[in-house]
Amino acid sequence: MATYDSIIKELKHVPPHRLKDVLELVRSMTNNSGRAATSRKKVLSFAGMFAPMSEKAYAAYLKRTKEVRASLFERDPA
Repeated sequence: MATYDSIIKELKHVPPHRLKDVLELVRSMTNNSGRAATSRKKVLSFAGMFAPMSEKAYAAYLKRTKEVRASLFERDPA
């Protein structure tokens, strides 16, 4: 069974350039409701942003968005 001490001992072997990745992984596993609330607030700030658009403008926006998404997957990533 893993203990804090065993994990800390293993962390000493992580190359310095990978520490950011380790920190992000640890943070993703912790329950941080403050960060979730901040993310939720950011997402909800977009709510209703399309309301002022006309139906025609919104349809054009959706069409263009679909075209761009499709073209992203047609490109050669190399």
